[in-house]
Amino acid sequence: MKKYGLIGFPIGHSFSKKYFTEKFEKEEIEDCMYELYPLENIEDVRFLFEVEKNL
Repeated sequence: MKKYGLIGFPIGHSFSKKYFTEKFEKEEIEDCMYELYPLENIEDVRFLFEVEKNL
């Protein structure tokens, strides 16, 4: 599965997860998902990419 997402902080106000989840569903794209990745420190992005291999 392909993973897409928004990385940053703060991102609680973002509508992107709802938007892309509905878009993938509407267009019958079954092999993709969209997540929010709230990272306060840019140094944590390395760890995120290690954990989320398909991002």
